Amino acid sequence: MVNLTAVQGSTPPYASWTSFWAFIEDLRASGHAPQVIDNSVWGPNRSGALRSQLTVTLRFLGYLDGEEEKRSSTPALDELVTADDPRPVFRRVIEERYAPVIAVGLKNATVKQVDETLLEMGAGTGDTLRKTRVFFINAAEFAGLDLGPYLKKAAGTPPRTGVARRKPARRTPPQTPTRPVGTGTNEFVLDLRSAGQVKVTITAPLWELDESDMQFVLDLRRMVLSYNEAPVGPKPISAAADTND
Repeated sequence: MVNLTAVQGSTPPYASWTSFWAFIEDLRASGHAPQVIDNSVWGPNRSGALRSQLTVTLRFLGYLDGEEEKRSSTPALDELVTADDPRPVFRRVIEERYAPVIAVGLKNATVKQVDETLLEMGAGTGDTLRKTRVFFINAAEFAGLDLGPYLKKAAGTPPRTGVARRKPARRTPPQTPTRPVGTGTNEFVLDLRSAGQVKVTITAPLWELDESDMQFVLDLRRMVLSYNEAPVGPKPISAAADTND
């Protein structure tokens, strides 16, 4: 079992849960965690702002070396990446890193109690505090912690809980048609595996979107593509997708 040593002075994460777990899934698909987290690991599709948020997340969870100038991965990250079932491994991390919040009592804790504890742990204020709380609730739910109704309601849509296999069999994914409908408009039609379709229409000039909206569109595209590429298997324990931001 990996010994998880708390990172002094680290900030509770406020990144999108979907973006964080998509990055972990990318590492799991590679089979092992890299020695360092550099630009070649992030890839070209993650913005500088998202990389910074994910770096904060990885440091807080003990997956990056605690020294600010280093981005060396830890044995804890490799344990998560190589585990057949990452949930029990991730749960140990959440229980240690968020021990003050869990001590409040998640079954009947209120949003205010959780926010006050996160502030004591160094979280930011305002919308950053909201994002910090939502990340924790989504991470705790994914890890299998028992959350009460007050916190579940505060999380909005539950997190995506499907875990990608580390080395799925290669197959040709179904095509996701993209049909231009006019200037600044795109329509995506996704065929569901059981029955029916999901249609997403984007009517916005992408060059005018701010960074947050652009990242949301990219995350949405990633979710559509990952649905097509994911192997068909048992139903996830919680059927929904996270929309943190």
